[in-house]
Amino acid sequence: MNWDEIKLEVIADFRNGVNFTNDSFGKGIKVINVADFKDFMYPNYENLGELDSEAKWHKDSFLKENDIVFVRSNGNKNLIGRSLFIKDLPTNIKVTYSAFSIRLRFKFIKDICPEFYLYLFKSPIFRSILSQYGNGANISNLNQDILNNMVVPKPPLLVQQKIASILSSYDELIENNKQRIRLLEEMAEEIYKEWFVRLRFPGYETAKIVDGLPEGWEKVKADQIFDIKIGKTPPREETKWFTENKQGIKWISIRDINSSSVFIFNTNEEIVYDGISKFNLNIVKKNTVILSFKLTVGKIAIATEDMVSNEAIAHFNIINESIMNREYIYCYLKNFQYAELGNTSSIGNAINSKIVKRMPIIKPAKNIINRFSESICSMLDEIDVLNQKNQLLQETRDLLLPRLISGKLSVEHLVEEELGMVAEEKAIYKNKNHN
Repeated sequence: MNWDEIKLEVIADFRNGVNFTNDSFGKGIKVINVADFKDFMYPNYENLGELDSEAKWHKDSFLKENDIVFVRSNGNKNLIGRSLFIKDLPTNIKVTYSAFSIRLRFKFIKDICPEFYLYLFKSPIFRSILSQYGNGANISNLNQDILNNMVVPKPPLLVQQKIASILSSYDELIENNKQRIRLLEEMAEEIYKEWFVRLRFPGYETAKIVDGLPEGWEKVKADQIFDIKIGKTPPREETKWFTENKQGIKWISIRDINSSSVFIFNTNEEIVYDGISKFNLNIVKKNTVILSFKLTVGKIAIATEDMVSNEAIAHFNIINESIMNREYIYCYLKNFQYAELGNTSSIGNAINSKIVKRMPIIKPAKNIINRFSESICSMLDEIDVLNQKNQLLQETRDLLLPRLISGKLSVEHLVEEELGMVAEEKAIYKNKNHN
């Protein structure tokens, strides 16, 4: 495609983020930090940190709809250039961004579609442009001069809009599925709390209480009903054991658990198969519930296939499935008060594998556990299906993105609704065959 090319300074201006100290944290102003970028398209406004006073910051430091925020500086060069698009900005809050980031704001130009440039900045094309400023390697710092002088494609407005519409249709489907997942998670958690926190389980009216628990229930140590294994990390300096090219077994980190919902499908890294035997890595079997217990404590997920994990994650292998199941232990660990396990101010440093193995587990009567499993199993199954759909939608979008942004794939005859339906149908087909 013979698209025009322009410097970014023609269509946008830039501003570095705000400097603040620990004393600046409080309530009132949401702030985007580097940790908030990850692989997200948009900020999660609810989870942002907060600063205490609007008066401290220049009015231009606050973000507006259609702004794009980049990671400007970070020790990890792979993070530099990652971006977030400011969309659906809440009207009741103000949002700023840290000094390690930089804001792009589009000028009022009638033939510019901001969403097109959102996807451009998420594409391999942008990473390729960035590498030109890093002597062929990852750039170490993204500044205003680099962005101002960066040359980017400028297709006709209708083409920009069409490309943005096609790609955003995938993101809308993905977000709708995520909302459904959140609702299902809330429903499952509410049932758990009703039965096992408020103790309004089936038959509770006539249940006898013995030693603080309903008759037939007992408190046991975790290693009495689970074979608890701990993950391991091969030596980082020996990079040959790690891969990102789907040539090994998926290796779970806390970051991967944070970016998943109930189930873990994808990991950022894999371990080559030779590394499993070399370092005697414990396999996380499919459907095993896992728990993070170092630094970030209490993150829970269920493996969707055989995987391995790092040493900050414990694997809860059920010894006897007639007295325990994944549905109950997932909910139990998700609602457990981990502060009870530590005796220091830093709970992340207070828990070790020995404590995890001896942590208290409330084991309800067999019939109650089975009925609970039956009550929420369909919810978890639906979450599994929705996650599979999202995985396929993301894969399809990511395949289309570089081809559309580069002009290699013409948008003339593409219809975004049809593309979305194809991705949904593929997900349904995959799930039927999976079961």
